Amino acid sequence: MFLERRLNLYDLARAELTARLAAWGFSPVHAARLWNYLYWECAGSWDAMPELPAKVRTRLAVECVLAGLPVAHELHSSDGFTRKFLLGWPTAAGSRRC
Repeated sequence: MFLERRLNLYDLARAELTARLAAWGFSPVHAARLWNYLYWECAGSWDAMPELPAKVRTRLAVECVLAGLPVAHELHSSDGFTRKFLLGWPTAAGSRRC
């Protein structure tokens, strides 16, 4: 069975995101609002973007994913207040390495 890979929105530059939504027939205003949800408000789901029209959110849910970089390693401070994260990065083969 062939599974189509859904587009990770974090892989797109702002101009690419605007072009993608325009290709779907949506206004650049929606692309700008989506960008704000992704990078300013750190929305983690389509439901966390109520100012986007339902038809935009539905199309995004079908075609795209919200997948950030994976945490490869996490360190905790001895006082319990600080955490440090080493994020993984996708390689050419699609696997994630540090």
